[in-house]
Amino acid sequence: MRIAPVIAAICLFTSNTSESQMPTASSLSAPVVAPAIAEMTATYAANYNGISITAVKTIIANVDGEYIDRLDATSLFGKITQAARYKISANGQLLPLEYNDRRSMLGIKRSEEQVFDWDLLQLQYRKGKHSAQLAIEPGTLDIPTHQLQLRRDLAAGRSEFKYPVVARGKHQLYRYSSIRKEQLETPIGKLDTIVMQRQRNNGARKTTLWLAPRWDYLLVKLEQIEKKEHYTMVVEDAVINGRKVIPKSASIEVTP
Repeated sequence: MRIAPVIAAICLFTSNTSESQMPTASSLSAPVVAPAIAEMTATYAANYNGISITAVKTIIANVDGEYIDRLDATSLFGKITQAARYKISANGQLLPLEYNDRRSMLGIKRSEEQVFDWDLLQLQYRKGKHSAQLAIEPGTLDIPTHQLQLRRDLAAGRSEFKYPVVARGKHQLYRYSSIRKEQLETPIGKLDTIVMQRQRNNGARKTTLWLAPRWDYLLVKLEQIEKKEHYTMVVEDAVINGRKVIPKSASIEVTP
């Protein structure tokens, strides 16, 4: 039973390293400069072929100007904790620093780590006892920072969404396209969303995202269809910079 992939999919941790060749970061359009990153806490309910999963996503700012981005996902079969550390560089760009993935599924434990060295333009990757070094270029992102850059690019009105990403110790290209606008019914209430779809060479897998422009392009819903398997997840509750996410018609609450 493939529980780990669906838990990982909750924050777009679904990758296929063979589906696209990695371009140089300089060959892509310049990313939108990121302003200060919004702190947030969001709880999601997911379903994988009838199996319930709960996930909590948090982003907090440290006093040293770095950010900690964490996902804790649990089901009856185990737990996944994914934590990233990143900052905004002197020229205003997102700069990944470290990423950790720790899983305990059905009693089997696994861990992965990526550490970015921007002075040497190298990345150190570790998975269990295996380790490797990769060359990186300025502009390279990891999974959490590419998610943030997608949201920033949407807010800036961009129409092209391509991101050089290092995931699982391999260079990849993540591409998205805007599909439509949709008012989505959620446990929070009705939220206006923009629907995005990840572009893949593998047509057997389809990943669709719903993001809320009014709420800093918060990920509201994710759906992935692959052969006979169907993954869905939807936000149940969220607070962004002290503001509770609510339907458009309701008054905004400020969380102390």
